[in-house]
Amino acid sequence: LHGAEKILDELREAVKRVGEPGRIKELVDRLYRAMRPVTNLLKNPAVSKTSASVLIKEAIFSTELRLNRHGIRLWDGTKHGCADFKVEGSKQMLVASITNLIDNAIHWLDVREPSKASSDKLLLISTTNDLEGGPAIVVADNGPGFGNDDPEDLIAPFFSRRNGGMGLGLYIVNEVMRVNKGKLEFPDTGEVELPDEYDGAVVALQFPRLS
Repeated sequence: LHGAEKILDELREAVKRVGEPGRIKELVDRLYRAMRPVTNLLKNPAVSKTSASVLIKEAIFSTELRLNRHGIRLWDGTKHGCADFKVEGSKQMLVASITNLIDNAIHWLDVREPSKASSDKLLLISTTNDLEGGPAIVVADNGPGFGNDDPEDLIAPFFSRRNGGMGLGLYIVNEVMRVNKGKLEFPDTGEVELPDEYDGAVVALQFPRLS
């Protein structure tokens, strides 16, 4: 929706100017492609069985161009033998949730404090069995992290420290996990084994164990 809003702003400006039918056509096409995942999500929330690795790969596929454009170095656990596990739920909703976490990481990696500004921007997406209660997909970065924010505040609707943010992203992810019988977790330092360089935000989508 954030992406669609930016395209709409550009489209409004293009309409004001004379002689830009090609630009308008391009923006309409981009708007359609930006909104298609949202409409698919609303039309097809069907529950099915899939795997953590499939969810991760699809989320990375939809965001890899942005990651490259922002100069973010990705560590994809599915390419390094991370433990896979079965997931039951709405595939569209779950992929959209991982994508949301990646979008958050992209933003905060771009606004890091000066002490980190000269280091590489790092993002990790993998799985873990370190948390009690079930396996999880983990998204971690080396950005500013969540500071002293309470997890209950992070998932509250309209709470945001992002300039211009709606404050609905993590709230929606939390609701998606709840209706899919999972949990959105914010592991403390040391709860999940990660390389030392991933010292920013750590978010986990935890799922019930399936036989």
